[in-house]
Parts: sequence; structure tokens; C-alpha cells
Amino acid sequence: MHALPFRGAPLLEQLAVDYPLGLRAQAHDAPLERRALIVGDALGDLPAARTEAGLVFAALAPRMPSRLLAGPEATSRAVAGQLSRAGLFHYAGHGVFAGAEGWESALPLADGGRCEFRPIVTTRFAGT
Repeated sequence: MHALPFRGAPLLEQLAVDYPLGLRAQAHDAPLERRALIVGDALGDLPAARTEAGLVFAALAPRMPSRLLAGPEATSRAVAGQLSRAGLFHYAGHGVFAGAEGWESALPLADGGRCEFRPIVTTRFAGT
């Protein structure tokens, strides 16, 4: 997201970006945990993505609590429930680039849902 074009340059070069996912009811009260969520082949059409997700899970699981959601398991409800606590998120699958300059891009999920990341963009002020 930081590399999206904005006024002729990457967004990060011009603005501060904050990513509130809106998945936690009380985000300020519940810190992210040292756990991983891995989503793979949510649409069921990329066997290599499912393999990738399995490899990432195998690498992370010995180091931290990890959850793998693959194929039809990767529903909006399941992903949101796990992502609300995850400190690390890996998605292996198709992405959708949409909207003006990609601002409505998303990661498709098994049940027709989408994992959307809509940033709040704030202007950088001198000295901050």
C-alpha cells in the first residue's frame, strides 16, 4: 500500500499512513499478540498458493502460535476472527487491484468476502 502512486510519487514519500483494520472492537484495549495468520488459496484456484501457505505455516508454527486457513476455510468470519489478534499476516492468493490508484484493492476470501485495507492518510507536518 505504501508504494501506491500519489501525486506522482509513492504514497509513503508524501504522507504518513496508518492502517486501522477495523477488525477489533476495542483496538486500543487489545494489543496484537505474537501469533500468525496464514491464508492460502482462498478461492481454490491456485494450488501453488496453498503449497506456499503450508510452507509458511510450517516455518512459523515452531516459533509462534500460528493458524492456517486454506481454501474454503478462509471465510470472512474466520479470517476476521483470527486477524483481530494476529501480529503477522501472510496471504497467498489472488489480490484485486481496484479503485482510483488502487485505494479499493482487496484480498478475496472463500465466501465471496474481501479483506480490505483502507488506510487513513494524514499529512506530515514539519517537525513530526
